Amino acid sequence: MKQQHGFTLIEVLITMAIFSIGILALAAMQISGMSSNQFARTLATASTLAGDKIERMTLTDSDHTSLDAGTAHSETYTEGQISYTVNWTVTDDLPATGSKTVNIEITWHYGDKNRKLNVTYIKGNRGAS
Repeated sequence: MKQQHGFTLIEVLITMAIFSIGILALAAMQISGMSSNQFARTLATASTLAGDKIERMTLTDSDHTSLDAGTAHSETYTEGQISYTVNWTVTDDLPATGSKTVNIEITWHYGDKNRKLNVTYIKGNRGAS
């Protein structure tokens, strides 16, 4: 009997098929990772907008029109191709007399869905006793 050296054609084809499936799985993971990274970027932008709005409200006097209770307030920002809408409403004397509760809602469209981030901020009245 002859001693066999090397690989047969069928062994090479099976190895190539298994290798190809692995490469395709890696490519799919790369695409999924890129998509998740882009969504994380939009969420970080929305969080930054909410933080900026809170910082500005911290420095704003409680009687400023942007802190009027019962009025819907809105601003729009664009970053790249994505538009973010910042809406906020104010409730007076909640949770305590002289304070203001501000509900901030950031909305944007990403992929095939509308996305939303909600943040609640309580502004105390420093002059209240």
